Amino acid sequence: MAAGDPIRLGALEAGESQPPEPEQIDRVKERCDAAHFEFIKDPADPTLFEEWDSYFIEFPAGRETRPVFLYDSEDFDTILSLEFEKYFFLADYEALVSRHDKSIEAPVRQLIPSASTLLELFCGDDEPNDVDSLKPATILVSARKTFGGTTVEIAIQSRSTECRRLLRGPGGRRGLLTLSIRGVEVPTHDDATRVLKTLSTALFVQIDANYGVGLTLLPRRKLMQRRRRRLPTNEPATINFPEQEYDDAPASLYFYGREAMRMPLLQFLAFYQTVEFYFPVYSQAAARRRIRNILKDPAFRADRDSDLARLLMTVDPAGRFGLGDERAQLLATINECVDPQELRVFIESANDMKTFLSTKNKALTDVRLPIENPDLDLRQSVAERIYDIRCRIVHTKGMRRDVDLLLPNSKEAMMLGHDIELIQFIARKTLIAASSKLNI
Repeated sequence: MAAGDPIRLGALEAGESQPPEPEQIDRVKERCDAAHFEFIKDPADPTLFEEWDSYFIEFPAGRETRPVFLYDSEDFDTILSLEFEKYFFLADYEALVSRHDKSIEAPVRQLIPSASTLLELFCGDDEPNDVDSLKPATILVSARKTFGGTTVEIAIQSRSTECRRLLRGPGGRRGLLTLSIRGVEVPTHDDATRVLKTLSTALFVQIDANYGVGLTLLPRRKLMQRRRRRLPTNEPATINFPEQEYDDAPASLYFYGREAMRMPLLQFLAFYQTVEFYFPVYSQAAARRRIRNILKDPAFRADRDSDLARLLMTVDPAGRFGLGDERAQLLATINECVDPQELRVFIESANDMKTFLSTKNKALTDVRLPIENPDLDLRQSVAERIYDIRCRIVHTKGMRRDVDLLLPNSKEAMMLGHDIELIQFIARKTLIAASSKLNI
């Protein structure tokens, strides 16, 4: 069962719950068995004040399944009133797909709230009071086109009954319109995802260009890898008068990263750019030490080409504003700003983080942290891992291989939680190391 997003079916209006009748349970089970859907009993837990057993129907969702939760008699009545067997969900988006009906329905939302509502945009003077006052599947605007003898229709509409009742998570909340696509052959889950993404992107760009309104699909709600939380304490918080001040630009990037909690790729890049701001400072400091050591060597001879080559290797012209390429500048900055023992303690203080970062996960990065060696300085591996992920986000060559782009709302993006914690730690330490005496 996919973790994190069981959908409570329920009635649209709250009422007093009654346990399901045995006949209801048997009828749902028979239909699930016929459709090869898993029907799972979840025994009541008295410690959670559950009065009777609940159930899950596992709907197909690509290579995963998505549970729909049934608790009371009304939930069972609701599911029995629908032809639920003909639907499957998408793994990455809130959407209902029916191969039988050749249809896809996906809730949409406005990116930035504005004075112009979607109802006003699509209905003009005939704007109803609110979305949910419309009858299910009321089409507000539509268009169609024929491809090789097959007519495909796209429409912005009020939610269908199936969408209202099956998508009881974010996709089923009140006040949403849906994008309806009809007449498309979707033999597989990946076909349905491709069609939805292709048509929705094309339509949303058109609407944005013509009317200045940004729309987006709703990504499926997933759980990011568990993030570190402040340890609970009964002591009230206190403050000291600050002794240090921080550069405004990287501090703004740092807090922008702190704010972008629901956008992991943007959050990672904001923390990375906080560190990147100091590349010229710390890469030059490291290079100066290397140059100084070369020149102090009694065996160094300025008239010997091999010695000059050593010097030129240190002063790498690839570093436009610093010294060394970007990966080398990242490592130099981490080495200058982060204590190796403090870094190790940070990683090992949370077992889930330690396990995740030390386990190879090719879906995200080739680089694992060799934490099992207690004497090893982890800063080199940390720099390699951070740089490799950064390359996947901005779609440049990784260190060891060409890498696929990390996409928003992808499974890989939702795995970034611990790496975001890591780069946030590095960014904070860099800010602190680069701070200066406070002067008002």
